[in-house]
Amino acid sequence: MGKRKQAQSFRSMCEKFNLRYKRNDAGEPISPTRRRVNSRDHLYDLQDGRVGVSITRDTPRQYTFVKNKLIRLGCIILQDGDTEGNFAVTEENLIPVASQLSCIKKKRSFTPDQRAAIREWLLGKKKE
Repeated sequence: MGKRKQAQSFRSMCEKFNLRYKRNDAGEPISPTRRRVNSRDHLYDLQDGRVGVSITRDTPRQYTFVKNKLIRLGCIILQDGDTEGNFAVTEENLIPVASQLSCIKKKRSFTPDQRAAIREWLLGKKKE
């Protein structure tokens, strides 16, 4: 499969699960975290039906805490270091993992009054 098709399949998976989608500095598709505890935390495509999870923390204690949470959520360790690691997760366990890392987009809902106020603000009308 070509690079473009892999990126499209990862993007469609991100849309299916309401995940954030972005390209990293190298042009590879990723799903970055919203909180950005560390700029390297993200989800990525492993191209074998699984999704990769990359995390980095400042101290070994913080990393171990997050690592243990991810393992309880169904992740498998691919690489394990002192303060960073890579994991694999299946699509069945993806939502809890993405939620733990804050990769899921916020769902916003507005009341009809709020929608009207936003519409007026966007159109530049002043409310009297």
